[in-house]
Amino acid sequence: MRREGERVLCYCGDVSLSLGESVADVQSQTNGWVEIDTTIGWRPPVKNLSLWATGSVQGAVYSDFPGGRQDLIFIGSGNFSGLWMPDVTLSAGVKFTQQISSHSDLDWNGFNVVPRVLFNMKFN
Repeated sequence: MRREGERVLCYCGDVSLSLGESVADVQSQTNGWVEIDTTIGWRPPVKNLSLWATGSVQGAVYSDFPGGRQDLIFIGSGNFSGLWMPDVTLSAGVKFTQQISSHSDLDWNGFNVVPRVLFNMKFN
């Protein structure tokens, strides 16, 4: 956190490494994977607003796929979130995914846009 005059700016970052095994009822879709993610966040001088960007790379190996299969997946996203009323948070984000597979017919890419409204309610 850094002070500029009367404003307080907050930056954050995160890096993670994950390993996993995905199982499926179709044996050829079972895979092992490794993923690295990094996130950078910023809370600008605008009250109750935060921005962040995330990038990840995932590699997957499908051992029971006919002929073998390996995928490399790149994901980049950007998001903003703001507390606009005491119990209402608005957020939106955009995500781009690019999958490259050892089977070219399984290559794909696409965008997702995700708006969201969260209502917080308290019960006594």
